[in-house]
Amino acid sequence: MESVLKELHHVIFNARVEADYKESDSQFFLKNYKKFYDKLMSGYIFNYEIDYEHLDLYMGFTDDLNKCIFGETFKDKNDHLLYKISKFTEPWVTISSFAMQIYSDNKLYTKLNCFSG
Repeated sequence: MESVLKELHHVIFNARVEADYKESDSQFFLKNYKKFYDKLMSGYIFNYEIDYEHLDLYMGFTDDLNKCIFGETFKDKNDHLLYKISKFTEPWVTISSFAMQIYSDNKLYTKLNCFSG
């Protein structure tokens, strides 16, 4: 996975980022995904309220950073810092922690999301 992802720009999306944010270092996602994977393989049962940092691994990947635009900066009412939100101008590749659910038919399903600009 590392050899493929190191060639791409990594951009946090679907969340606010600091006003001066451009992109994330490639190791940011890989280190966090490894922590998530290790916990998952250990049999750990995730609780979103406690483990949100392991579950919120949404990252957009692109070969052209110009495809990612940012909205106007805004000031948080509580911490008074400036933030912005990223948006891609065309469909992009995303990776996130996955969700598995068991529905009323007692079958295991995975959740898949498709995003486009």
